[in-house]
Amino acid sequence: MNAAVKRSLSRLLSVAAIAALGWAAWRFPWGQTAASLADVRLVWLLLAALANLASLEAKGASWHLLLRRRGPSRLGVASAATMVGAAIGAVGLS
Repeated sequence: MNAAVKRSLSRLLSVAAIAALGWAAWRFPWGQTAASLADVRLVWLLLAALANLASLEAKGASWHLLLRRRGPSRLGVASAATMVGAAIGAVGLS
């Protein structure tokens, strides 16, 4: 595959991804989300978010401990990969 074909394919995939994001944003229930968040206590929401991030960091650290037995591993890389995996799992189809 030559460079021009790769560039065209990359642009086509980028346009398709932007279109899919636009479609998802258009169909998202923004009004219901705003109404739900209006009655929320901010302290509890922040504590829940902090607990979620802490659990993901702990999972990243456990991956680091498992992977370092097989070879060089960095805690930051393991944590970042865990965060990306959680983000993809949150928006992906299952």
